[in-house]
Amino acid sequence: MAVRDWTEDATVLYEMGKITKNREVILWNKGEKFPKRQLYAGGSKHLKYLVGRVASLKKGMKICVGSNHLDFKALNPPLLKFVFQSEWWSWKNAVWNPHVGHPDIYKGKNMIWDIDSEGEPMIAFYQAEKLCGYLTAGGYSPMLVFSGGKGFHVWLNVEDSHRLVGKTFKDFMPFDCEKRGTAWQLSQLYNEVVVEVFETATGDSFRLADKSPIQRQGIISCPYSLHWTTGQIVWPMDEKNANSLRLLPMDAQPLDIAKALHTQEDGQLWETDMEFNGEKLYFPPCHTLSKRGMPVWKGLDA
Repeated sequence: MAVRDWTEDATVLYEMGKITKNREVILWNKGEKFPKRQLYAGGSKHLKYLVGRVASLKKGMKICVGSNHLDFKALNPPLLKFVFQSEWWSWKNAVWNPHVGHPDIYKGKNMIWDIDSEGEPMIAFYQAEKLCGYLTAGGYSPMLVFSGGKGFHVWLNVEDSHRLVGKTFKDFMPFDCEKRGTAWQLSQLYNEVVVEVFETATGDSFRLADKSPIQRQGIISCPYSLHWTTGQIVWPMDEKNANSLRLLPMDAQPLDIAKALHTQEDGQLWETDMEFNGEKLYFPPCHTLSKRGMPVWKGLDA
């Protein structure tokens, strides 16, 4: 199965497009030194076009989004047909880069915890569960996502993130686009809160390596994309999914987790061979993603 077979399905693209439409898109083929950043996809058609331009059929590919919530109408980007051409580079350097963090364009920032546990992903799962329980008790609505690999992501929407942190881009004025300017100042505050909340909720230390989502131009794997090493789906979890993982042993590995997530209620499980790594990809029927979005986490006592 090629990378595109999942990511170019209309229903999958639609759900991913809802997430990418107000965020930077980052595409990165495995083996390439640097990702292609500062892309935009205002919906599923835009995203399909970008993936078609960039994806390698024989390699894994990261489809990521930024944690910053942007107003692309204010940025007025060129047509996508000009991507990677002189018109696109000129716009990026003359318009986007000088306005990184500007409150007229940068409207908010998602708080995202990237929780990994190398070789023991179930440890990361239970840490994420504790974090979600703590946030829920505080009146927030966390969303739990399986990374497809060694861990889990916990998202808050922009409104909850602002309420938790207490500030957003407009609170750091006058505007400064430099590397230690407005966007950097907000990211430093997010850095402090992400560690404090995690350690309070779990009693464990937070790995500094897991701060990519809340940096100046934060980056995280796009939900419903494929993990570029394991090939498994970056899967937003609903209550049924969480319950299925609570039954797994502590030594369960990413493929065990994916299998548990995508086994249907009647016991059916769809699988195929991933072209780029020879592993099994476990997946649900694509039509079941319709209007699924990002489910809010629910604990055992919810």
